Amino acid sequence: MTDPVGRNGALSSRSVGDVMVREVVTSLPDAPLDQLARTMLQEKIGAVPIVDAEGAPLGIVTKTDIVEAFARGRLTAERIADAFDVTRAPNPTAVFARDVMKPVISLREADAVEHAAELFVAKGVHRAPVIGPTGRIIGIVSAFDLLRAV
Repeated sequence: MTDPVGRNGALSSRSVGDVMVREVVTSLPDAPLDQLARTMLQEKIGAVPIVDAEGAPLGIVTKTDIVEAFARGRLTAERIADAFDVTRAPNPTAVFARDVMKPVISLREADAVEHAAELFVAKGVHRAPVIGPTGRIIGIVSAFDLLRAV
């Protein structure tokens, strides 16, 4: 009988670097949340890693964080729509990425796919930035990326 989760070596030979996406949309902590919502919609992505000026991960904002901000009245549908209008003035009461970002777990390119899957389950996350030797983000891996590796 085959082992669908790869405990007999099927996945252990694959690394995070083999399955990660190398083009990552990132943002700084002072980005308005409505602009992050616009970016996620335009890029069709579910999260944006928040980085410092050197590109090291500080946190992550997910589509769920944006929905929670909307549900709690911190972000309105009008502000999200306004974010598509680049001629509008910035919102003086804006909510920023730093206000809603969550702690981020990160992986290394050489980490085994199996390790990433176990970490996702243990931490209850669906994606993680991949950091290079300098501590900067070089990719991102999602649960879908791991599923495709099976």
